[in-house]
Amino acid sequence: MTDQEREIIAELEKELIASGHVRETTWRGLRVRVMLLDAVVRVLISDRVKLRAYEEVLADHRRVVRELDVLMNGEEGAAKQAALIDLFSQIKGWRKERRELAQAIKRLEDSYGVKQSKKILRAIAKANSILAEKEQKGSGT
Repeated sequence: MTDQEREIIAELEKELIASGHVRETTWRGLRVRVMLLDAVVRVLISDRVKLRAYEEVLADHRRVVRELDVLMNGEEGAAKQAALIDLFSQIKGWRKERRELAQAIKRLEDSYGVKQSKKILRAIAKANSILAEKEQKGSGT
């Protein structure tokens, strides 16, 4: 039992004695003190159990956020301690990019037709692939 817990129990005992309901020297007074200690211990145990459960949930939350960050950004790109809000912001950015890309494809199709647009998009994809290979060779990986 900590000093703070002992102080709380002592204060409660003083209040009981001061109220006149309990005398320190009577059996009833001793019984009340034992019941008081028992109640305090039960509350403390309950609080510690809740705290441990909270700590387990928090650790699990951090683990899941870390796994999600690694899935989204790779091991090297993941933050040491990612926050869920940061991942949501990243997803919102991706959704915005995807929406803008879909709008650009729609404008391309409106301008050149679906068949010609597919050819243009394949050429862009091939060019991106070639550029990525050159970057990879240039960085030595």
